[in-house]
Amino acid sequence: MSDLFLSLDAGIAAILERALPVLHELDRPRMLDLGCGSGVLAIGCARAMPTLEIVAMDISQANCDATSLAIREAQLEDRIRVVCADYLRWSTEPFDLVASDGVLQLIESDNKSLARKLANDLKPDGVMLATLPSASTANNVRQFARHIWRRTPKAADGLALAVAKVVYPKIDPAVLAGRVPYMRCVPVRRYDSGFRTAFADAGLDFEFDIPVESTSIAKFDHRLIGFKKR
Repeated sequence: MSDLFLSLDAGIAAILERALPVLHELDRPRMLDLGCGSGVLAIGCARAMPTLEIVAMDISQANCDATSLAIREAQLEDRIRVVCADYLRWSTEPFDLVASDGVLQLIESDNKSLARKLANDLKPDGVMLATLPSASTANNVRQFARHIWRRTPKAADGLALAVAKVVYPKIDPAVLAGRVPYMRCVPVRRYDSGFRTAFADAGLDFEFDIPVESTSIAKFDHRLIGFKKR
């Protein structure tokens, strides 16, 4: 793996490694970072490819503000546009690439509606790359645990952060603090045969499916998946 990816989250690094060869084949490609978080994926792609135009989208205003700040610090305002919106209600010109790290499972819709929206937002031969939880026994246990955790008071997040600092001393405490609230997020979908069927019906052909290394026992096991629009 390139040195460019070594300090990144495993999911983002996996997407970057697959995304850049696709984008380098195009003259002036357009990319959507769906669920941009703090903007790491969008900024990484922009730095690696000077001709790339990027829209970084998130439904969270706090995430969009963090991304906007990171973009200004990276001096990439002319290359990356930040949009704060509900993806399913947003209209746009199609992209060459839609990339999403750990977000598709949180978009509240059925698989068919999500697949149609993604297909509509891709150009012909456009590629979708995403990481999302797989259907597995271990993830069944994690999902049950999250349902239980959601019933605890928010003050318990402080205890979870304290434990995480002890278990993962090499991870920046600020990063851990940002991840703790997501322990209350329960996926509405996981990657399985039904997901693949819905995407195929929407005109998105399956390309690959590979595991993504997990850095935490509390985090769902994820798969990096790739689809191409017919």
